[in-house]
Amino acid sequence: MAFQCPVFNFLSMKYVTLISALFFCIHTNAQLYDNMWILDNVNSLFHIDFRETPPYVSQKDKYIDLDRSHAVFCDKDGDLLFYTNCRQINNKMDSLMENGDSLNVGYNHNTGQNPIQNGSFFLPAPGDSTRCYFLYMYPAYYQGMGIFEIKLHYALIDMTANNGLGKVLEKNVPILTGDMDVNFNHAGAVRHANGRDWWILVPNRNEPKYYRILLTPDGFSTPEVQEIGFNNDPKQWLGYNLFSPDGTKYAVFDYIQHISSFPELTGLLQFYDFDRCTGLLSNPVLIDVPPSNPMGEMSYVDIVFSPSGKRFYLCYGNSTGTYVAQCDLNASNIQNSWQIILACPPGSNYDCQIAKALLAPNGKIYVTSIYDTVAFHVIHQPDSLGTACELELGGLVFPGKLPQTELSYFPNYRLYDLPGSTCDTLGIDAPPPPPSATEEGMVPAEAPIVSVFPNPAQSATNFRIGEGYLPRLAMLTLRTTTGQVVRTQRLMPGWSVVGLEGIAPGLYFWEVKEAGVQVLGTGKLIVVQ
Repeated sequence: MAFQCPVFNFLSMKYVTLISALFFCIHTNAQLYDNMWILDNVNSLFHIDFRETPPYVSQKDKYIDLDRSHAVFCDKDGDLLFYTNCRQINNKMDSLMENGDSLNVGYNHNTGQNPIQNGSFFLPAPGDSTRCYFLYMYPAYYQGMGIFEIKLHYALIDMTANNGLGKVLEKNVPILTGDMDVNFNHAGAVRHANGRDWWILVPNRNEPKYYRILLTPDGFSTPEVQEIGFNNDPKQWLGYNLFSPDGTKYAVFDYIQHISSFPELTGLLQFYDFDRCTGLLSNPVLIDVPPSNPMGEMSYVDIVFSPSGKRFYLCYGNSTGTYVAQCDLNASNIQNSWQIILACPPGSNYDCQIAKALLAPNGKIYVTSIYDTVAFHVIHQPDSLGTACELELGGLVFPGKLPQTELSYFPNYRLYDLPGSTCDTLGIDAPPPPPSATEEGMVPAEAPIVSVFPNPAQSATNFRIGEGYLPRLAMLTLRTTTGQVVRTQRLMPGWSVVGLEGIAPGLYFWEVKEAGVQVLGTGKLIVVQ
């Protein structure tokens, strides 16, 4: 992706207009495809916009019912493009996208159900900025037999058609089909090391096998199979799989749901290393759930990595209550590193319940309640160990009540090429930092660890940590000239958008620290009207 922005003289009297142009130039490289979350409120929909701090929650009219397989896609600036319930795709005007109906045809479509947990997501088409793919798990249900045959399909969308409202060019095209081999888990996706293509990984339901598919400008490759890892009584298991934000780790979690004949069973959690060049897994590690609090029969469960991939969270509920547990993936013995961060007793109100969890673009983890959700719980420092992760109950309040909250699955769209890798041959790099301003004028200088752009800035600016320092646990602090803190925010890999709403025009000092200790960068930021 070429980064070509005009170089302006910030000392010009017309710098406000120029700043706007510069901001647009860098902001379009931020790839905020996952900026918007949409939640179903029975009679309306809640939209959560993560470009603001705190995230802005708004209530919208409802045009389709969303379920556990709904997906959302924004443009590079973070504005909503379209969303889906896996049965139809609606555009940003909340109307049916042309040819966007009749997805997942069959029994589950007709009954308005899709049992695949987090079974759908969007991927930008490699090499074509006008198109994107929608991938979705198709459950072919044989009525009366209680049998599901899981298939992975895709739809191809022209995002520029109909004046930007989009059009589905192809739909219900099979990628992976079989004889009941594919797991109920969603198909995880991660960027190839070349910075352009995408790996899609799908676990096998009955055996320790993984199907890998590569999406390139030529389309989807023929699925290849890797046999690796562990399996345990597979006919009884459901679960999740997830890549770490930097794409180096892969987690698979299987669990028993309402199986009273196996009360002693807990959970089967596997961690792997992942090679973004070859798409292969390695070094499988089998981890049990917290031994001091076995899961037994679970009704709700979810898994999530911290931004750095160093910590891993398990949210679950059973007859003894609902819990958030954390393990340390840097520990010499991961099994012994489990800590219960939060325990809610049975029958707790919505203000102390745990169900689903998702890492947001702002680097925080948001956790839902089981029923009657009126707010997200927020893990503010997810890379910190134990209770230092700062789990705040009810930290993000909604304008209404959600009867049951399902969250979308988002690949890490801000993961780019892998510098130094044998596969990094296309010259597609993460957006580079802008030229550094010196006292002599706009002169290219050696790239600092932390870059800020634009500066001066109006409603928002962007911070970026240099390539050699990713991924990092980085916290930005913005202070006035008298030392008052006006903004703190965790910085994600790549460019991070930092909103400046509510901050008065003037001079501010910024500091970025890693793990609260090592200073990665300091500088000045001018906020203008």
